[in-house]
Amino acid sequence: FRSRVQGIVAEFAKEAHINAGLYYKRGARAAGIDLREWVPLVPTSAHTGEGIPDLLYLVVKITKKLNRDQITVTADHKVQCSVLEVTKTESIGTTLDVLLVSGQLSVGDTIVCAGMDGPIVTTIKGLLTPPPMREMRVKTDYVRHTTIKAAMGVKVVGSGLNSALAGTELLVHREVANNEDHDHHNRQKGPKGAGDELHRGQKGQKGRGGIELLKARCQSDVDSLLGRVDPSGDGVYVKASTLGSLEALLCFLEESKIKVSGIGIGPVHKKDITIAAAMGDKSKSGG
Repeated sequence: FRSRVQGIVAEFAKEAHINAGLYYKRGARAAGIDLREWVPLVPTSAHTGEGIPDLLYLVVKITKKLNRDQITVTADHKVQCSVLEVTKTESIGTTLDVLLVSGQLSVGDTIVCAGMDGPIVTTIKGLLTPPPMREMRVKTDYVRHTTIKAAMGVKVVGSGLNSALAGTELLVHREVANNEDHDHHNRQKGPKGAGDELHRGQKGQKGRGGIELLKARCQSDVDSLLGRVDPSGDGVYVKASTLGSLEALLCFLEESKIKVSGIGIGPVHKKDITIAAAMGDKSKSGG
C-alpha cells in the first residue's frame, strides 16, 4: 500500500507539479485543508466500500470551506425542486417523491411539472415525510406538514399526477407580490370601483401568463426528446425510468444511427411490450 501511494504521489508531482498526500497526514485534521498547497488523497476499495465515508466527509468539509456562500440557502430563496420518482401510495393515490434543494413548499401552492401528455398544473394537497430515521420508500405512517423548507426530501400529494415524469423539474407559481399590490391599491382607492375591477382583471391575466410560462419551461425538455422520434414510425421503442436516462439512451441510439419510433418514461407495462413486439414484427416483414 505504501509503495503504491508513493508512486501516485510521485506521478502527481512529475506530471502536474502538484503536492499530494494521504488526507489524514500532515495535520490535515488539526490545521484544516489548504488545496492551494496540498491535494489530499483518499484510498477507497471497490470491493468492500472502505474509504467511501472518508471521501464523502472530505467532499463535505472542502465544500463548506470553499463554497459556503454558494451552498447556503434559506426559505426566501427561489424554489429549486426535482421530481425523483412518481409512486402510487396506498390510501393516498399517485404522489411525487421530490427533492427540495432551496426555497419552500406549502400546502395550497400551485405547482407545474412535465408530463408525457403535456404539462401538469395542480395544487399541493399534502406534504408527507417519513418519521425520523426512516427511508422514504419504506412503507410507514407518514408525517403531514403544512410547509416544508429546504433542503428536504418530501412526498407531494396532488391530483392529476399519473402522467408526471421522474427526473424533471417541479416549478411553483405564487402570486404573493400581485396580492400585495392589490391590497395596497384597495387601501388607496377606498370603495371598490371600476378601477379596482380593472386592476383585478390585470392581476388575473398576469397570473395566467405566469403559469403559461412555467408550463412552457417545464415541458421544453420533453418536447426536445419528442423531436428525436422518427415521424415515419420506423425504429425501436425506447422506455426509461427517468428523463435523464431516456436522454442518454436516445443520444446513444442517435450515435449508432438507430431510428426511434416512440419513447416513454416510467415502469414497463403490457402495452409497452405490445408496441415493441409490433415493431419487431414490422422489422422482420421488411417494413
